[in-house]
Amino acid sequence: MQTRISLWLLWICVLLAFSVVATVGCGGASYSRSRGDYAVPASAMPNEAQEQASSGASDSDDTYGYAFDGRVMAEPIAEYVSGGSSLEADKKGTAQVVPKPTTSDSAAADSKPSSSKGESAVASDAVPIQQVLIYTAELTMAVYQVDKSMSEVEAIARNLGGFLATRTDTRITIRVPAAQFDDALKGIGGMGDVLSRNVQVDDVTEEYLDVLLRLKNARQVRERIAQLLANAKTVEESLQVERELHRLSAEIERMEGRLKYLRDKARYSTITVTFRPLQADVVGRPFQLPFPWLRNLGLGGLMDVQ
Repeated sequence: MQTRISLWLLWICVLLAFSVVATVGCGGASYSRSRGDYAVPASAMPNEAQEQASSGASDSDDTYGYAFDGRVMAEPIAEYVSGGSSLEADKKGTAQVVPKPTTSDSAAADSKPSSSKGESAVASDAVPIQQVLIYTAELTMAVYQVDKSMSEVEAIARNLGGFLATRTDTRITIRVPAAQFDDALKGIGGMGDVLSRNVQVDDVTEEYLDVLLRLKNARQVRERIAQLLANAKTVEESLQVERELHRLSAEIERMEGRLKYLRDKARYSTITVTFRPLQADVVGRPFQLPFPWLRNLGLGGLMDVQ
């Protein structure tokens, strides 16, 4: 009887032991499942929470990076700028983290606004690009009345807003506004026979802009030299600064004259016409037969010389 009781007690203990083990195992599994269900993904966390989580994970590392699943991840910013897909990272179960900018990156970022300001300043100081063209034409014409034709050419120039430049016995040069250049050529070409015609267009835009830029720089340097002259302490320094100031002033005057010349040539086109007189056909007198009876025979018409 006692043996049966002991067996039953042993069996009950075994059952209790199995029940305890099963209960502990189920509780751990349910706890792990509940933790996984309520875990917030890194992509859904606010920025501050991500920074706290990342800082807490990376405080143990000396180098900059992010501890994730026992690995250190430090992905470059260029991958995100070039269009790195966050969807692929989500599919793989990893979170994309943009590394913090280094000192060099922040310095470069700080230097960008200043460089843009410098570029805008240079762009504002730049001269707007516009072609500077010089039109010239030379014509040789044959006319019956040279003086009259030259007066007509001068009248054409004045009617179009131009003026007379030079005039000789058979050669005349006029200046007309560049916008009226073609009209002037058409008017002159209808006055007689055009023996030769040469039209030339010179693009002096590059030279004009170059001289304009050098003139601006020279004026700025002259202002600085004038300040040095005002602050000169000895006579020798004053004389040296005055010589340099005189040389620079002469250079500025030369560049100003060149700009004025180019502007004048581009504003008013030049047309030169050379006239060659044409001789009118002279009709000769009919040949007179010495005897009237020869004329009566009709021989006079055969002997006429034109």
